[in-house]
Amino acid sequence: MKYLSWLIALVFIGIFVLFYNFKYLPTLAELVKQTDENIMWQTQIQELKATQKPFVYKIVYSFDELFGSPTSLSLSPKGESTLKAIIPELEAQAGDIWVCGHTADTPIPPSLIKKYPTNWELSTARAVVVLRYLEKLGIKSERLVALGYGQTRPVISDSLEANRRLLKANARIEIMVVRK
Repeated sequence: MKYLSWLIALVFIGIFVLFYNFKYLPTLAELVKQTDENIMWQTQIQELKATQKPFVYKIVYSFDELFGSPTSLSLSPKGESTLKAIIPELEAQAGDIWVCGHTADTPIPPSLIKKYPTNWELSTARAVVVLRYLEKLGIKSERLVALGYGQTRPVISDSLEANRRLLKANARIEIMVVRK
C-alpha cells in the first residue's frame, strides 16, 4: 500500500508528460517549419529586389487629360497644369523618370499618318512631348526616358466591340519613377 500511492503518482506524472509532449511537440515542429519557410521567402524577396528595378511612383493620364484631342500632339492648358502639379512629387523621388506613351489599336488619323506611320511612332512622339515639358519645368534631362509602346500593352482588350467605347484607357501616358 505504501508503494501503491507512489506508483499511482508516477503513472499520472508519466501520462501527463506523455500528453504534454503530444500536445506541444507538433507545435514546436510547426514553428521550426514556419521559421524555415520565412527564411526561404526572405531570401527570395532579397533576390528579386536585387534583380528588378521596381518603380517607386507611377501615375497614368489619358490623352484627354494631357492633349487637346486624340489627334493632337501638343499639350492642352489643362495638361500643362496637370503636369506642373506632379513636379514636386517627381523631384522628391530618386531615380529615372520614364514617360511611356501608349495608343489604342485604332487606325492613325489621316492628318498624322504621313509623319507617324504606325502607333509606335505616335506613342513615342507623345511621350517625347510630355518629356520635353517636364524638362522645361525643371526636371533634369539625365533623369528622363521616353518610351513608346504603341498598342502593344492595352489596359483593356481592343477586340471587343463593347470596349471600343472605352479605348481612352489604352491611349495613355504613364509616368514612372524607377530606382536606379
